Amino acid sequence: TRYSVQFGNGSGNGSEVAQSKSVRGQLSPRSASGFVLEGYADWQDRPEAGDFWTLEAFLGWQKPSWRASLEYARQTRRGAAPDGGDLVLDLISAFAMVKASPRLSLVGRADWNLDPVPNGETIDYMPFSDQAKSTFGLLGLDVTLAEAVHLIPNLEVTIYDTAADGNRPGTDLVPRLTLFFSW
Repeated sequence: TRYSVQFGNGSGNGSEVAQSKSVRGQLSPRSASGFVLEGYADWQDRPEAGDFWTLEAFLGWQKPSWRASLEYARQTRRGAAPDGGDLVLDLISAFAMVKASPRLSLVGRADWNLDPVPNGETIDYMPFSDQAKSTFGLLGLDVTLAEAVHLIPNLEVTIYDTAADGNRPGTDLVPRLTLFFSW
């Protein structure tokens, strides 16, 4: 079993501003059979808004030739809804990897944003429309070039539901080439 507890700066990755704090906790029992269960919770006192609460549950299975996971997360943002009430955001995510050969793996992921992503247009690495619920998918090939070096061509697609105003944001299609290495 692994666990962690952290007390820290609630102002993100910027300098400490002495105006907000956060508390995070994680508990993850693991079994020899490759089964992983994880629970996570955090509270953030946000300087520009009300408190944020996040809860997450994760199930995973890991074997030598494959791994898969399922995650559910909920974040409550106090006072952040348009009517001044709490904004509740839910996400379900699934992931799978299968080894096709010693040097090649197939990778897939799907995320269901059950609510529009607030400020989604400002996410640098993968903007989302903040007007509608979305389904995000990723398909890729993980090519092992060396023991700690991987080249991963992948394709990301985001499909949107119809927004509250009756419009439907266009589908986003993003090809990527990821170089991953560890030392």
